[in-house]
Amino acid sequence: MQGLDFEELTIKEKKGELNIRFINAVPLNDTHADLQVNFFECWINDSKQGKKHFTCITDLPINANNAYELIRGARARWKIENETFNTLKNQGYEFEHNFGHGHQHLCHLFAYLMMLAFLIDQVQQHCYSMFLAAVKKAGSRSSLWMLMQAVFVSYFIDSWQDLYHSITCGFKGARLTLKVPFEPLSVEILNFKLNINFGKESLRYPFAFK
Repeated sequence: MQGLDFEELTIKEKKGELNIRFINAVPLNDTHADLQVNFFECWINDSKQGKKHFTCITDLPINANNAYELIRGARARWKIENETFNTLKNQGYEFEHNFGHGHQHLCHLFAYLMMLAFLIDQVQQHCYSMFLAAVKKAGSRSSLWMLMQAVFVSYFIDSWQDLYHSITCGFKGARLTLKVPFEPLSVEILNFKLNINFGKESLRYPFAFK
């Protein structure tokens, strides 16, 4: 980057100061000198988190009027990478690297269903206080999904409100009742021997089941 004619500007934000420099139509690297890109980098002097530095390339022309908006867009994409994909991988959505690969469309379908579930949860997070209360009660999204699965397989649920309310405030469990009387089956005692060979020696273990 030495010897290039960069344009520079400084922008003040509430949290600190941004020092930006940019240049248009430069080679991507030494190997692909014919591939032209537009480059910018930014130093962020945050009053709480200290100094940060990041770089980015784009095919959009950069000038003093749009450099700040491009910086904000680049920072937002990094926020998506850190928060969205981290959530999908580690907080119960089971996002795997092979989603989106394959020739029979199954992995694509898994990815679409996962993103649909994530979208629904994002809407609930912004609009539904009972969902937020359930997440807080469970301690994490992963724990909430486990609680929801446990309740789903054990009870008939009339509504989502009842489900989240039961997780948040608790519920009175029903006693397990058998439909028909249970009669123990008489099982004959089985004796067999297990042979384990260790070279020339053989160990024999008798077992009995009642």
